Amino acid sequence: MGRLPLTGRLSFILIVIAVIIVRPCHMLLCYECSEEFSHIWEPRTCQVNVTYAPSRQCNDEQPFCFVTLVTVKGIVTSISRDCTDECFYGCQASGFGTTSMTCTTCCDEDHCNDSDSGLVQRCPAVVHWLGVFVSVVSVTGVL
Repeated sequence: MGRLPLTGRLSFILIVIAVIIVRPCHMLLCYECSEEFSHIWEPRTCQVNVTYAPSRQCNDEQPFCFVTLVTVKGIVTSISRDCTDECFYGCQASGFGTTSMTCTTCCDEDHCNDSDSGLVQRCPAVVHWLGVFVSVVSVTGVL
């Protein structure tokens, strides 16, 4: 297999970079709901059947959907789902004596914030495109 001339390799690299950087015109759709359980846990739409929860179109500055789940002694006390501009993935404990765990997960696909656990992470599209770029570069020997 012959190598591309320098101008061909540079054009190829620029096209690949443009594909990686340019975001599609599609705006992200996320489930949007929030529930708190102060006295008795009642299974509601936001936790047990999120496909019936309303969804909304995120704005340009909100590239992630999220789920935040708060538990006390392993019992769910609140859950929320929506769009966000920043992703703070993981769990954080708070309180003394009665410890509260707040776990958040983020994702970047339509309606991907459908997990009830608040602990499922999905692979971002950037990682996928980076893998495609590395594969193409290694096969073509461009760099």
